[in-house]
Amino acid sequence: MSVKNGIGLCVKFLCFMMFVVFTGCSSAPKRQMVYTDISQHAYDNYEKANGAIIRGDYEKAGKYLEDAYAQAVSIDKNDLICKILLSGLSYRIQNPVVDLSEKSFALPSYIDNLLSDAKVAASLSDDKIRPTLESVIRVYECRADLFKAQNDQYSATNSEIQKKLDAEIINLSKEPYYLAFLYRTKGDWSNFLMNYQAAAEAYKNAAEIHTKNRYLFEIAYDWYLCAAAYSKDGNKQAAMDAIGNALKYDKDAENVSGIAQDYMAAANILAKKNPTSEELKKAVFYAERAASIYRSAGMSQKADDCIAWITENK
Repeated sequence: MSVKNGIGLCVKFLCFMMFVVFTGCSSAPKRQMVYTDISQHAYDNYEKANGAIIRGDYEKAGKYLEDAYAQAVSIDKNDLICKILLSGLSYRIQNPVVDLSEKSFALPSYIDNLLSDAKVAASLSDDKIRPTLESVIRVYECRADLFKAQNDQYSATNSEIQKKLDAEIINLSKEPYYLAFLYRTKGDWSNFLMNYQAAAEAYKNAAEIHTKNRYLFEIAYDWYLCAAAYSKDGNKQAAMDAIGNALKYDKDAENVSGIAQDYMAAANILAKKNPTSEELKKAVFYAERAASIYRSAGMSQKADDCIAWITENK
């Protein structure tokens, strides 16, 4: 082999080795620029907390919220902190019997504090999401006002509240969870002010949004509230249709307490306003179903309450 050919082979070999080295480097996995382990755990706990609040499982809801809040604070995730605080407001409103002085809970104990802290978190969040969070907070302020009104601490007309809520619809058009919460809040206010037809329509709007986005527990609760509104308005058939929808979605979600609650609601609807003997027979059957479900789930007191209802209504 000539010297010239030998040099040529060496050059080719070196070029090949450089190609291997550089291509090997370029295919190596890149280092992460963002870690999401803690934030993902916080989001998961936040979602679990919302589900537990809807189911009425307040012990679990409190634990999930506490964990989510601690995790979100630890990484200074202000948009999530804001959302957790607002869910904490729902928790406090739906579970006011907790002895706040003894409850070891990371979130503030009172709804005004939860709202003010949520506003601070929103103000510290990214510019892109801040307007949406501020809109959500205004909806929760309306929900807090309802809680105060129910305790004779606030008064407003239905038109005033509806105007406030309607102003936020366009702002939350791309936030289905909170848009549905807005409609449910409209329904709750209408129900409180005894405008039951408007309440039922608002709950149906919330159910439609939740259905499109597959929030099973939320859909069932929307229809449960809708059934209650129809029943108060004296529309027994519409109420039974609505509670039938609630029962379907609670079964789909395997929500044990929700299923029993739906059966008991059906019993109460049928037993109202001069029921026929056939309606009373069905009502007792539904109450027996509720009692059986509660008993199987270890909810003895609720099962006993159903049996007591049957005794009174037979």
